[in-house]
Amino acid sequence: MTPEQKEKLVARLLEIWPMTREEAEAFADGTARGLQDRADGKRIPLSQVIKDLGLDA
Repeated sequence: MTPEQKEKLVARLLEIWPMTREEAEAFADGTARGLQDRADGKRIPLSQVIKDLGLDA
């Protein structure tokens, strides 16, 4: 994901969901990593996604 694509995603997330900019950026980073991993044929366990998003606390 390019920096421009990330910024567009962050802006859209902030429009549609009640979250902070930091949360939106973390979500965008996770999305980018997930898309790359999928392209590489990898699967990420849901527990890792939850941990990466900081939702396990």
